[in-house]
Amino acid sequence: MSYIKGPSYTIRVVEGLATPKVNGREVTVGAELLKLDASLGVMGESLASLLLPAVNYSSDLASIVKSYRTRVVVEEASEAITRLGPLAGLAKVPPYFFPIARMSKLSWLYSCIFNESTHNVDLLEEIYSDYAKLVGDLTPEGYVKLSESKVKGSVASLISGIVKSVAAGISVAGAYMSFFMKSSECPPNVLLEDPYRTVVIPEGVLFSSCRWAPHPVELELERATCRRSSLLYSSLLCEDGNSRVVIKDYGYGTFKWLFAGVMSITAYPFIQTPSGRASNEYRRLLELRQYVRTPRVLALCINPMEASMVRDYVDGSDVLRSRETAHWQEAGKVLATVHRSGYALGDPNPSNVVIGRDGAWLIDVEQAGKFTPQRGAWDLAVFFYYSRFFGAPLDLVKESLRSYASSLEPSLWKKVRGQLFSARLAPFLASLPLLFFELRSAVESIKP
Repeated sequence: MSYIKGPSYTIRVVEGLATPKVNGREVTVGAELLKLDASLGVMGESLASLLLPAVNYSSDLASIVKSYRTRVVVEEASEAITRLGPLAGLAKVPPYFFPIARMSKLSWLYSCIFNESTHNVDLLEEIYSDYAKLVGDLTPEGYVKLSESKVKGSVASLISGIVKSVAAGISVAGAYMSFFMKSSECPPNVLLEDPYRTVVIPEGVLFSSCRWAPHPVELELERATCRRSSLLYSSLLCEDGNSRVVIKDYGYGTFKWLFAGVMSITAYPFIQTPSGRASNEYRRLLELRQYVRTPRVLALCINPMEASMVRDYVDGSDVLRSRETAHWQEAGKVLATVHRSGYALGDPNPSNVVIGRDGAWLIDVEQAGKFTPQRGAWDLAVFFYYSRFFGAPLDLVKESLRSYASSLEPSLWKKVRGQLFSARLAPFLASLPLLFFELRSAVESIKP
């Protein structure tokens, strides 16, 4: 008889479409039904998912097992790339992530079996290393660097009729497949609850859940109280007496970015989604750290519904509240440094520059992207408008502009200045006519 053996269960496979029959941790099922569930999810993958941790199977079932595992790896890699966005290129994924990610979606049905399977991740890694090559390149340490081109190619190579259908057929599956231990007897372990914490990122810990309370060790906090400094800010300051961290909620400012996207439609491509902004900020914090000081990331969570980041708190004076000329000059230098380094900020408001004891820090880069003279001009205009709208004295803001211009090569300053009053920035500049005239006068006062 054909068979599939897992760490603590056996599937006996007979001919035809025989429905499952259960005897303890042994199930007998028809080969055609198993094949249909593996290829089309006709039973919500309630049968097929037991192929994921299988350690042995008869040769006549090899094609079913391998095709299903291939599909799972490709689909979970595609989902990871979509979820992680720009961060996907920095992440290192263990091969065992792919089966665990899929098992987590049915852990309510097989939590005891899947818990036992995750106790031997070395075995899962050995099984899935070859499959992982379909979606990326293996590192010397055995991780996978996801490749969007490989994933797209693998998706295209799958049979067109095969669709991801974990949810479909769950009611049917439940009628047949409630034969193993109930989930209440074996609550899913930490890997099944959050497979993404197995993914290694260059700094901090990655989670798919944004519930930070269960993770005081990773966040370097034991008992923290959190407060929002203002309704204008999307971040919480959390303190426990010894440490202070900032928790930024990317869902908090969604309306702001929808509005900003309308205002900047011709000048700057704002990222709208919480997950996209979080992923972009993580990557830019690391990249820009080569040129300016940026805070260390402790943890990041990204899922389709929400995103947030935990990072070090930077103690100091934010430039917007400062009335010291040197601080505003330093802000201009920071913006020029960012531009010289090939980046634009998109949201360069002066409160995002903090002057600490060791110098200037750039603490918010969620909209940062590649520099062009047009985007540099956008940054300069937004910096000026934001500063003046929130009450910064005109003479201090002018000091920032002068410092910015003097920190650039004359040819680059000429290009940025040439774009500053172009048609693409006109919708934004015209929104506040008084500030437009102030900006024009300030720029004209800067000597080449």
